[in-house]
Amino acid sequence: MDINEVVNYISQHWSMEIKRNPRIESIVTLRKIIKIYIDIHGTLIEYPARFYIGVKRDHIIIPGVYCSCKDYVIHVMSEKKSKACIHLFAEEAAKEKNLYRTIVIDINTLYKIINEIMLFDRSPTLRRILYKKPYRK
Repeated sequence: MDINEVVNYISQHWSMEIKRNPRIESIVTLRKIIKIYIDIHGTLIEYPARFYIGVKRDHIIIPGVYCSCKDYVIHVMSEKKSKACIHLFAEEAAKEKNLYRTIVIDINTLYKIINEIMLFDRSPTLRRILYKKPYRK
């Protein structure tokens, strides 16, 4: 299955998946999907990946393509039992409903957050940024 098929599948089935799995709706309404803007010398650039901030683990999401969660790695990539994980459906729903939390960070902070998630499944740096007063909504 190529990437375009997966992207189309997710965009066509996210609303059905929300009804089937209420956890997806919870992810969206609690704004657990984080949209990233990189500040490069005063110019804001939207980063194509997203972060998911969970209770125990954080994940890196490339919309319609990849999620760093174990479910995606095992059931989607390895065993090919499904086409997407709940985080990919939640990201699509967040996009459609415009229910992201957004952060503005520099490139070094982005690298630090990605490394923390990949190495420790959780980013203290991302949590510090999100829980500062200006970012709380």
